[in-house]
Amino acid sequence: MQYSHSLNTFFFCLFLAVVIGFASSAYAQKHLFYEQTSFAHSEALPLNIVLDGWKVPYSDGEFTQGFIRSELGVQVPGYRFSLLYRIEAQLKYNSDTVEFIHRTKNKDALDAQRKYDILLDAYHFDARGFKVGFDQRWSEKISTSLEVSFLQAKQIIEGKLYGDATAISEKDYDFNLAVDYRYSEDHLFDRKVNRPEGYGFALDFSIHLNPNNNFEIDLSVFDLFGLIYWENAPRTDASASSGVKHYDELGYVIYEPVLSGWETTGAYTMRLKPRTVLTLTHHMNDVALVSSFMHTSLSDYLSLESIIKLSQHRLVLGMEFVTTSFKIGYAYKHFSVDLMFDNPNYKKTKAGGLNLVFSFPI
Repeated sequence: MQYSHSLNTFFFCLFLAVVIGFASSAYAQKHLFYEQTSFAHSEALPLNIVLDGWKVPYSDGEFTQGFIRSELGVQVPGYRFSLLYRIEAQLKYNSDTVEFIHRTKNKDALDAQRKYDILLDAYHFDARGFKVGFDQRWSEKISTSLEVSFLQAKQIIEGKLYGDATAISEKDYDFNLAVDYRYSEDHLFDRKVNRPEGYGFALDFSIHLNPNNNFEIDLSVFDLFGLIYWENAPRTDASASSGVKHYDELGYVIYEPVLSGWETTGAYTMRLKPRTVLTLTHHMNDVALVSSFMHTSLSDYLSLESIIKLSQHRLVLGMEFVTTSFKIGYAYKHFSVDLMFDNPNYKKTKAGGLNLVFSFPI
């Protein structure tokens, strides 16, 4: 698409011009940096489902969510310029849905005559782009940052599936479902579509307060306001019911569902979901205590960390209380890494995170 190619060229040229321009300024202190922030939490299923599929064990739960943000750029006093890649995903469900999908995927026995309540509510996109940040120091105690991201998105899933499924026997069931969702790939009915492209923007805002030498307050809102416009987003708005049945060699039902409704393609504007992080830091000689609160549309998280300063080294030990996760970290000069996990056995991990920062003076 000519428009897509032109926009990519524009982003690249703008970024290159800014980097060269600021890198050539001898009077300003400059840094090249790479930052990655990632987090994932699944209430019902281990994160290892991406590797092992539905063979993993399940438990009660209502959501899975995660995000990844990676940036590579340059920072000068007052400004940040970076290339950006990000993934956002949220999935709401209920316990009946997880149990039903797990049993049918593994061909396990169903509870005969039981009606399963089905609900899936999905939100997902991945995008790349260019970010411009504006830093302002208002006084010795207050500073703010506003960052604007220009996004080109490649994948979208947004919408809902709901209804019920009734087990006729341990290996057979009927269902009645309604679905209304937009997608770049149809995971439900295998409709063949051309992948759409989306273009948009997002605003991030943060404020830093330093009331005294021993105490700091940081408040950040990611995607405070953001939109992605999809010109040709595939959409299925339909009902699905039990159709022609077949049975495999084990006697388990295989369906060709009856679909009634519309499969269309059209313009769609996706509203990005904000995420808020509040951090309080108390410095005490060679130790700092940090408490953090993160709010998403699905859940809240609370963590407490201690930072131990050893000359130019820093060690981080802490815990996130909602997921009962351990947090460990290390920093030295221009490098830092933080890791979070709720279980050292990766096959049982339901919550995890990784933060990386490299910063090099130039």
